[in-house]
Amino acid sequence: MSIFGTKTKLVGLDIGSYSIKAVSLYFSGSHLYLDNFLYLPTPAESYVDGTIVLTDIIAENIRSNWKKSFNVNKVVLAVAPQHATLKQLWVDTSSGAPIEEVVKWELEKFLPLPVEEMILNHQILSQEENQVEVIAGASPKHQVESMMRTCKQARLAPLAIEIPYLSIFRLFIATEKPLQPKSAYFIVEIGASQTMLLFIAEGVLSFLRSIPIAGNSFTQAIARELNLKFEEAESLKLTKATLNPEEITEEPYNFIYRALEPVLKEFVQELQRSIDFYQSRSSSSLEIKVLLSGGGSQLRGFSGHLSRALGTEVVLWQPLEGLITKETPGLSEAISSLNLAAGLALKGIEKNVLGDLYNKMGISLIS
Repeated sequence: MSIFGTKTKLVGLDIGSYSIKAVSLYFSGSHLYLDNFLYLPTPAESYVDGTIVLTDIIAENIRSNWKKSFNVNKVVLAVAPQHATLKQLWVDTSSGAPIEEVVKWELEKFLPLPVEEMILNHQILSQEENQVEVIAGASPKHQVESMMRTCKQARLAPLAIEIPYLSIFRLFIATEKPLQPKSAYFIVEIGASQTMLLFIAEGVLSFLRSIPIAGNSFTQAIARELNLKFEEAESLKLTKATLNPEEITEEPYNFIYRALEPVLKEFVQELQRSIDFYQSRSSSSLEIKVLLSGGGSQLRGFSGHLSRALGTEVVLWQPLEGLITKETPGLSEAISSLNLAAGLALKGIEKNVLGDLYNKMGISLIS
């Protein structure tokens, strides 16, 4: 069963470089629904490269707004994807060393920092004599510690901190039913500073990576080309930018498109590189369905642009739309940015929605 109990209401808290998102969910019968949410701007210069550097400022921002949306203080968080490691491994335990040590030896070769500077955890999936299959995760200690300090100052109780790919995977499995047979899903979750790429084949998270081209990259390209402040460029991106072919030849859309074009080209190249790498490693020829999601995916005509560039259908994935039961001010504007927070909130009720897959989803860096 879930370590938190299926009746424990948790709030998924996603602290990012551009915004702070929180979501609570609930079960009614066999259906999952969105209970409430919180969306706040991240104070300037308080979050740098996946680390909360001004914990008191972010904590005060959260604490002063929390009770407007939630009456519980138990939260689940995720570390930044760009420095996180998540691997499914077979390890040899014939040496007699503790499984924790064996996993550390195997995972160390994939880590971005020395193992002493990382927090590691693992979960056993299966075992055959001296061979043990595990899912293992790691993140820099300073990032986890900054989240813990922030929660303490915000008077929140962190029950788990996990790798963000698992949260997106959990949300996908919970909301995309039934999965289409003989298909691999390629989720492109665009945040403010990072884009998470996940391949899910036949219900299994089979490949993942993070790239630094994301929503802020597009905004910064517009700001540089048109000599605007970041805030002005962000507003222009959200209101005037378009990737529709019939519009980009007209003013002012053509100027904005020319600013975006180099970054878009690089972004497409990274997606194609990931698709090629996945296909080169996969033993089966599954049809790839590309799902575009996240707060940075809201450029008008984005899915169509990617479809043409990649030569495959790309659809906008907004899993939370099917979980809404009431009109809530600000929700329609924020909903595309809430996927990670919703996946974190599922941590408390995951067995209900994941069934047999639950046993592969329990790993946290702290719990």
